[in-house]
Order: sequence, then C-alpha cells, then structure tokens
Amino acid sequence: MSSRKIRMDHILCGKLQTHLSVKQIYLYHSSVFNRKAAIGGMSAGALGQFMASPTDLVKVQIQMEGKRRLEGKPPRVKNAFHAFQKIMKQGGIRGLWKGWVPNVQRAALVNLGDLTTYDTAKRYILMNSQLKDTSLVHIMSR
Repeated sequence: MSSRKIRMDHILCGKLQTHLSVKQIYLYHSSVFNRKAAIGGMSAGALGQFMASPTDLVKVQIQMEGKRRLEGKPPRVKNAFHAFQKIMKQGGIRGLWKGWVPNVQRAALVNLGDLTTYDTAKRYILMNSQLKDTSLVHIMSR
C-alpha cells in the first residue's frame, strides 16, 4: 500500500472516531442545555453585531479608501471621524445601520457554533473530571 493511502485511511478513521465521540457527547447531554446555549450564543452574537454595525460600516469605508488610493483615485473620506460624519450627513441615524441584516445573521451563526461548543465542552469537563470551575477549565474549553 502507498503511504498516501495509509495516511488517507488514518484521516478517515480519525474523522469517524471524532464524529462518533461527538455524537455520544451530544446524546449524553440534555437537549435543553444545548438549546439554551445555542439561543444564548445566537442572541449574544446578534446583539453585539447590531450594536457594532456603525463602527463596522466606518471600518469598511476606511478599508476601501486604501484600495482607492492604490488605484490612484481621489479619497472620499480622510479618516474615521470624517467617514462617520459623511454617513450621518447622507443617511442620518438610520444610515449608520445600513447593511446590518447580513452582518447580524453571520454573527449570530458564528456565535451559535462558538459559544455552544464552549458551553458544551466546559460542562463535559466539569461533569467528567475532578476539576473546579476555574480559568484552567475555561482554557481547556476553548
């Protein structure tokens, strides 16, 4: 057998074992906990991104200025404060949240995976070890 085939077999076996382990962990824990962690993660991500949308919009405009300068085009904004003023002038307070929907959806889904995994891992470690809820468990759960 070639070394490439042997490596692929080991990778496939590893993926299968990981899937089975995760499946056992998921079935072992109550689905109520997982739902609470998922809802909490999605809510935290959505709310955080919604609140940060104005600064995200300004950041994107500043990033685009770098590209415009490389192309030899004149700048539209001078700095972050100028970009913020320009957005307010053109769209008012509502203009600050332009494009918030896809950003909030993305943040909710990213945090759904991240925080639910963290909560589940932390709970698993605390239930199946002698460790107390300390910074070590926090680091291990990440």
